[in-house]
Amino acid sequence: MRHIVILIAFLTCAFETSPSVAAPPEIPLWPNGMPEPVIPADPAEVVEKRADGIQRRTNVSQPRLFVHEPPADVKRTGAAVIVVPGGGFGVLADEHEGSEAAVWLSKHGIVGF
Repeated sequence: MRHIVILIAFLTCAFETSPSVAAPPEIPLWPNGMPEPVIPADPAEVVEKRADGIQRRTNVSQPRLFVHEPPADVKRTGAAVIVVPGGGFGVLADEHEGSEAAVWLSKHGIVGF
């Protein structure tokens, strides 16, 4: 448990922020339909950037993993990490608490989901 806390603290403080050029591939969590209770797809999923630059995702009815693989010039470690952004059931803070950490991991040879 202590190692997990240290890893989380390190990732929170140390990851770099640089935008990805291409959208990462996606893996749907339930490609054949979500189990009960099904989340309605109406209203549609929305991704918005607030005035302070923080991106938020709301109305997620098709949960999925975004795959951030290491660049070709980075040696792969063979490890992978699932990054779970905060926000609960209403809003996902998927950029500054999700994709930025996954991109940082990929730059260090770890596949980030």
